[in-house]
Amino acid sequence: MNGKKYTSLIGLTVLFLLSTVFCSATGEFLKTIFEQYPDAVAAELKWQSAKENYNAELLKSNSKLEIMIADLERLQAKKAFFDKKWEIVNEVFGILFELKKTGIEKSIADIEYKMYQEDLNNKKKALDYGGVSELDVSLAEIEAEKSKAKLDYYKQIESEMEQYIKETLFVSEVPELRIKIEELQPISADEINLIKEDNLNRKIENLQMQIEDTKYRLAQTGMTNKYLANVNKRSSKIHELREEAEVKYLFYELNLAFEQVTLSVSEYKAASEKKELYMEKLEKLQKAEKEGYITTYDYYQGVLDIYEYDRSAWRAEYDLFINLLAFLKAKGENPEEILADYFIKPGE
Repeated sequence: MNGKKYTSLIGLTVLFLLSTVFCSATGEFLKTIFEQYPDAVAAELKWQSAKENYNAELLKSNSKLEIMIADLERLQAKKAFFDKKWEIVNEVFGILFELKKTGIEKSIADIEYKMYQEDLNNKKKALDYGGVSELDVSLAEIEAEKSKAKLDYYKQIESEMEQYIKETLFVSEVPELRIKIEELQPISADEINLIKEDNLNRKIENLQMQIEDTKYRLAQTGMTNKYLANVNKRSSKIHELREEAEVKYLFYELNLAFEQVTLSVSEYKAASEKKELYMEKLEKLQKAEKEGYITTYDYYQGVLDIYEYDRSAWRAEYDLFINLLAFLKAKGENPEEILADYFIKPGE
């Protein structure tokens, strides 16, 4: 592979470190996922069965072709196993991110409820002095009731999500996500070559090419049906072309994922900075409300405006996480081994 063609990936540096603070060490939590999560347990058992079947096939194989076919089945099972591991990480952490989002929405619903309840109370008082109509009060009551239902909904959803995680993973506390920015080293040329050599898709296509080529040679010697010789020859060429295509796509996928992580870092950083700026505005709102310069209703409205930046920060954080997963998966990493390196340890 031409090294100059893919220098955009090798020469890049991005500032970030995905960091999640758990009640226990991150490595222990990841271990818990792969030991307790039902889909993870099933995937592990299936992979162990595939390895045992492979060993059994090796013992009874009488030819190089049979050994290669057994190798192919093992590689395909390994790919399915690692694909499932990344899917599980995405699923479990997706629940955690949804839980964090639900917490934000619950806080917003709480502010809305307080705001509409304040509005209702004010209008009930004003009704006694003729400042508002009974219709105004009735409409305020509807908004207050609706906001209460919304708050109850998010409280219930949050409770159910927490309970599901605790019961499924047998943990006493639910992890809390938090992202920090730090430096991620660029991929070296040597690492690029290792990624290419270890890529399972490429290995599978290469082995399928060898199998078809072996079948073709056997047909040429009269060991198998000569009619199938041309079919095997064409199949071998197809897998050769597919192997080349897999390598090209691998580098495309790595470059794309790396660029997406870089963009996600910038977007998350910007969202976090905006959130911090508006948190300063919150202090001013609190002071203004306390000193009577604005009404309590206006204070709540201002808080709701600030929460929009909380939503934006969550979205950017989640996008960063998803793009990081895509990048690490494209590299061929094992999530059970690599993800802990991107998390802050308790007490740090």
